[in-house]
Amino acid sequence: RLGTEHPSKRWGHSVILYNRSMIIFGGRHLQRSLSNIYSLDFTSLTWTKIEPNGTPPPARDSHSAVIYKNSDMIIFGGNGSTGKLNDLWNFNFNDKKWNKISVEGVVPCARDGHLSSLIYNKYMIIYAGLDDKDEVINNIFLFDINNKKLIECEIEGVFPQNRDGQSCCLVGDKLYLFGGQSP
Repeated sequence: RLGTEHPSKRWGHSVILYNRSMIIFGGRHLQRSLSNIYSLDFTSLTWTKIEPNGTPPPARDSHSAVIYKNSDMIIFGGNGSTGKLNDLWNFNFNDKKWNKISVEGVVPCARDGHLSSLIYNKYMIIYAGLDDKDEVINNIFLFDINNKKLIECEIEGVFPQNRDGQSCCLVGDKLYLFGGQSP
């Protein structure tokens, strides 16, 4: 029961959980980056295309996304038609509207293949990836969502090897990494 509005085949898209539905945004199909949003309702097992109000962000793949306060999807970076991106966008599910987020602080370099996770219900962590020279990077930024401020983190102790394309899982106050590619 996919419905008639199921998404095209794609890779490099983001996935978040929102109100018992899987939300996918963006990705790449063949040689084209995408900017559409689809929802898979876990109860009815049907897809719905979400038609946003306003101007959507540039099409992208290999970006990251988090759900915030169960009403907003925040995306960062990725690869677009003009190259790597380092912008932040917010999609509000209540009014179905995209807004570009203006931030203060140190903005991370453009990247794709990074990861993001929401920590303490107020920070979006942005870690690693490939920069605009396709070099693997290994830095960490926190986006303070309420104050719209980016902070570059200084990490002490043993640090993971540079990587891109990794996965993560947040358990309590620990972020566990798995896999990815290293130089």
